[in-house]
Amino acid sequence: MADTNFTTTSPEPTGMEDSSIEEILPETPEDSPLGVFAPFPYSSEPFAQLSEGAQGALVSLDGICTRTDVAARRMEIEQAWESCHFDRGYQHLLRGKQGGWQLPGQATGYGTATSKGGGVYDTNVYGSKGDIIVAALSREIPKMEFFAANPEYGPDIVAAEEAENFKAIWSRNNNLHALLVDCARIFWNEDRVVLWTRYELNGQKYGFEGETATPTVPQDAQNPQAASEPTGQEGQEDFAMLETSSTGENGVEDMIGDFGQLKPNQRKPLGREVTTAHGKLDAKVPIAVDDISQMQFLQLYFDLDVAIVKATFPWIADKIKSGSDGTSEVELDRIARENVRQAVLGAYVTGDSLKRHTVVKYTWMRPSMFQDDCVADEYRAELLEAFPNGCMFAKAGSEFAFARNESMDDHLVVGHPTSGKGQNRRSMGASLISIQKRINDWVDLLDDFFKRTVPKKWMNSEAFDMEALKTQPNTPGSIGPFTPQPGLTTESQYIMVEPTPQPQTSLADFVKWFITSLSEEISGALPSLFGASTNTDTVGGIAIQRDQALQRVGCPWNNIQDMFAEAARQAVVAAADCRDGRKFTQTVPGKGNITVNTANLVGGNVLCYAESNPAFPESWAQREQKLMTLIDGSANNPSIQAWLFSPSNLPALADGIRMKAFKVPGAASVAKQKMEFEILLRSGPMPNPAVLKAQSALEMSSAGMKQHIEQGIEVPPDAQAKMMQLTAMAQQMPKMVSTIPVAQDESELHAIEADECFTWMNSTEGQKFKYGNAKQQAGYENVHMHWSEHMAVAKKIAAANAPPPKPPSESISAAVDKMPAPVAVQLLDKMGIKASPADFQQHAEDQLNQKVGAKVLPDAFKRGKQQTAAPPPHTGGPVGATPPQA
Repeated sequence: MADTNFTTTSPEPTGMEDSSIEEILPETPEDSPLGVFAPFPYSSEPFAQLSEGAQGALVSLDGICTRTDVAARRMEIEQAWESCHFDRGYQHLLRGKQGGWQLPGQATGYGTATSKGGGVYDTNVYGSKGDIIVAALSREIPKMEFFAANPEYGPDIVAAEEAENFKAIWSRNNNLHALLVDCARIFWNEDRVVLWTRYELNGQKYGFEGETATPTVPQDAQNPQAASEPTGQEGQEDFAMLETSSTGENGVEDMIGDFGQLKPNQRKPLGREVTTAHGKLDAKVPIAVDDISQMQFLQLYFDLDVAIVKATFPWIADKIKSGSDGTSEVELDRIARENVRQAVLGAYVTGDSLKRHTVVKYTWMRPSMFQDDCVADEYRAELLEAFPNGCMFAKAGSEFAFARNESMDDHLVVGHPTSGKGQNRRSMGASLISIQKRINDWVDLLDDFFKRTVPKKWMNSEAFDMEALKTQPNTPGSIGPFTPQPGLTTESQYIMVEPTPQPQTSLADFVKWFITSLSEEISGALPSLFGASTNTDTVGGIAIQRDQALQRVGCPWNNIQDMFAEAARQAVVAAADCRDGRKFTQTVPGKGNITVNTANLVGGNVLCYAESNPAFPESWAQREQKLMTLIDGSANNPSIQAWLFSPSNLPALADGIRMKAFKVPGAASVAKQKMEFEILLRSGPMPNPAVLKAQSALEMSSAGMKQHIEQGIEVPPDAQAKMMQLTAMAQQMPKMVSTIPVAQDESELHAIEADECFTWMNSTEGQKFKYGNAKQQAGYENVHMHWSEHMAVAKKIAAANAPPPKPPSESISAAVDKMPAPVAVQLLDKMGIKASPADFQQHAEDQLNQKVGAKVLPDAFKRGKQQTAAPPPHTGGPVGATPPQA
């Protein structure tokens, strides 16, 4: 096969006119593969088909918006530009003659050649204080709650409930913490934040429908949309139904059409709701108004590579050139954006960037703009009919891309860190700019003293050979000879040393004060913002200072919460508008699988507000300290201990100690049960499969017995008894069970999961389901059934694992020795003592012998003692002695 060389687009127009080539490119947006090669802000609204005069009127209105508030716009651009440079560390800036900022020249006394040390240095205090403020504002993602616009209107109630599920998916897809950091940084440098929420088709990032490979995102992974399902954009369906190109027997030649052009990709891109933050350099608004409701227009600017712009708007790809729309009012804005994003010094922008980048501008106009005098009456009526809610108008460079009916209130949010008049208000770091400039000057002055205060020596040229001295080293402690000159007697005639200049004694103290205390007080970036003490050692004093520091950033935090809540509402509107009522499921960490049925969002009107507690979020260190205090205090307080270690608090406890390897028993069971709620609330309880199986067995047994009787076959004698036993068992079984089976062994922590069900049933959400519509009541009954099943198994396991009961203890008082032997034997046997009448007889004989022995032995002992003490008979004694008595 011969080599085939082809290009999709030429970088420069060739001037060649050929109808065949023109047919390859789509003529209108409806014929284009939206979102296949580059992201596209999608909407179900069709692209407006305007007459040439109405389109010209729309372009004229866009020019009016671009040229509005030229002087005020230039001022806010230069302020934001300077702040962004200061945050980056480019701080020795001078205002340029044509606007903007530039590096100091050599004639200003600040240039690098002027300072013999070799350069100009910045001491970036502004950026470090900004990091503290941004970190404080981005501690925690704002929490939001959805409500029905009309609490008595069914579609609004259903939409609010579905929006609560969708909120978790929107939060996951947009990385709200990164969005929060962007808002905080814009608050610090530029003041005004514009949040743009839209449904974005982006096949390169999110993947394509129907692909067999692992999708980029889990959206529609379990329930992919059929190829025949509509997308809502006119022309997109017809384009997607075309046969996908493939390599046939001719290889790559089948993939290219005439003149070497690639055939368009026929795949259908996936999309999602996207929210992005933009500052003053990217967004233009009327300066004199106070609120977005008073803005008649809003513009967003994007500097993109010309190839990406051609891929975004392929129907005008051959017309798109690099550059802006040609108006001088936007050139300074463009240079500022390019300069800040490329992080180059001064107002320098590389030529290749300006040559390669095309400015894409989106302009939103309210219908009131059509009343301008530049719009003729016949075109005004056409515009009002085409854009009843307002107009969203896109330009690629100087080319008209598309326009459609779209309200800015459904896609844009404007916020400021502080209250004030107009739209060019003070940013959070603006007050530190002048402090930073003084710090730079004073530190540079101290640096000059360190470098330049070596005294200069002036030597007599007649006494010394100056040329020879210049070639010799000036090493301290070295020795060199010299020849004295006649007639020169004093030292001053030989050498003169200048006096050493001394800096202001208070300069170093002022520099330290400006860098620490003053900059902290001016910016609000106090050490106490994160718990550090400032001029106090008491715990109470530190807490008071921390609270005062948090209040400084309380207003910006509350404004961010309101902005995020409105952006969440707009994301719900975009999902209802662009997802065609489809159902999709995504996995959200910590919450499990979340299913959203966007059909429930259509037709309902919802409101979204920040959660009722507007207090500034605590830092992780403060939360951890509070948690440890509670744990220490619970040791001697059983009530606090029972509350702290309750099953519902276990996940928060595991999260609060911030030890991933440390496992809190029961925390996983709580998370498991919370994920099961999503399934349990889908429907009511289901019939018990065991009961159905028993009934089926009874029916089969009954039919078998009947058949035996009809055929004259003897029925087994125990068949009737077995059927009665089976019937009794079926009657004792519960007729309904929950849709999630409960394990009948100890593989689940039944007590903890039952407690989680109990907590949900008695919560506000549980009561709403208990007294809600029929579907909600069925879901509540399913959770209640699940709770009862966990409780039953928990009681059964507790009874099985209980220790055996102790035998009952009895106290009997009786004189056993005085009882007849048979009676005594019976009494001892009852007390667990084994005995017999023979034992009693033997015991009586032993007692008698002991008594006899106790009496006889002492008497015999006395007699023996007396006999031993008597004198022997007298044989030779005197006559007349008395004989012993018998």
